[in-house]
Amino acid sequence: MRITVDIEESTLTELLELTGKRKMSPAVAEAVEGYVRRLKASRFGKQIVSGAYDSESSDGTHTGALSDASGRK
Repeated sequence: MRITVDIEESTLTELLELTGKRKMSPAVAEAVEGYVRRLKASRFGKQIVSGAYDSESSDGTHTGALSDASGRK
């Protein structure tokens, strides 16, 4: 999809250097995709910390992302 955005020239120059891309469009696409990935990972991490993916098994031990090897929180 094509869009038009205003970005400072110095920011684009730095982006090209950081990504190693020669053209602006691929560099901006890579930056946006990376930002979206990091944002999604951050939100997922916050859900894990809040206990959204923690569950209790039938024997009363905790299982899931927040449990250690012994099954305890």
